[in-house]
Amino acid sequence: MTAKLRRTTSCLQFSAKQEPPSLEPGTFLRFQFYAASETPCDSSSRRGVVVTAEILRCFQPFTMSQVMVVRILTPTHYLEGEYVLKLYDKRLMATLREGDKILEWSSKLEQAFRKFTFSDEYPDHCLKLKHCFEIGDGYDEDEDEWDEARKETKQYLLCNDMYEHELECYQRCKELQWADLPGLLGRIELYETYHSKHCPSPDGSHFPMPYPGIVPGLLLQYIPNAFSLQDLYEAKPPPPAPKEALQYIVEEAIRIINIMMSKDILNTDVQPRNSLIRWDPVLNRWKVILIDFGHCYFRNEGESERDWRENQANQDEEGAIGYLMQTLLGEHRGGGFKYEKTEYSKQLSWDFMSEDGPRI
Repeated sequence: MTAKLRRTTSCLQFSAKQEPPSLEPGTFLRFQFYAASETPCDSSSRRGVVVTAEILRCFQPFTMSQVMVVRILTPTHYLEGEYVLKLYDKRLMATLREGDKILEWSSKLEQAFRKFTFSDEYPDHCLKLKHCFEIGDGYDEDEDEWDEARKETKQYLLCNDMYEHELECYQRCKELQWADLPGLLGRIELYETYHSKHCPSPDGSHFPMPYPGIVPGLLLQYIPNAFSLQDLYEAKPPPPAPKEALQYIVEEAIRIINIMMSKDILNTDVQPRNSLIRWDPVLNRWKVILIDFGHCYFRNEGESERDWRENQANQDEEGAIGYLMQTLLGEHRGGGFKYEKTEYSKQLSWDFMSEDGPRI
């Protein structure tokens, strides 16, 4: 991280390349940590503390976010040991760029984007994009004519949206954390540059959106020795869990999905790979833990119950796991799971998914 800030009368200028951090085992990261409200910490940690961590393992390839296991090197209150650090750095989001056919990140592209953030057009462009995200298509009719700076702005906002949506999910599901979801220790901010007390970190208060020089992230519970639902049908013999356990393992994932649905959360990325499984010696059984909520959306204020339920029916979150696992386990493991819709899912199908259209 070699960028240096130079204050001018008009804006912040960058006198060096804003290269993304080197994320690989052995790399040291220094970030600002803000504890989640439910964690056992004193009031001082809620103002943010500087934490240094070493990357132990990276879950690659990096797609929509950058996930790694880190070890805290400067114990801060209760923070000690190994955790999962999840960053949302647009520069490293290969899948997001490929999907939108955006140029690979470069310092030249970043300079153009940063320059655009200080233009009079930037706030209106951000609001226009936000509106596209809210109505669900995420596409503007003039998008094909945008220059690279405007396209990069979209990547920046999409990246920040995923961070905010995942954080919101954890906040709505506090009672599920440390059991059905990983525990959220808090949020973090990774700065492009380190700052002394004589040169404080920029607060970005003049930006209509979060300051571009800060990479947001989450510090989460690390769950070792876990595998995914996907491994139940893809793993080479011997399988990670016995066949007689498959029924209740998949049903457990569906149970958690339905609890999250009851909290006005719509997950558009329900997939077997986003469900972890580990052996719980206390319960003496396999335990399922759901992860990855950057593609979740929430019921809008004023959205009717009928319209929200229709969205749930069209998404069919539990079916995305139930039908797929029934098919793939049948093909690769000779069965072991039979999907039975929950009563709520049956009612959604009856109300909205008939061949003749919605019944209500």
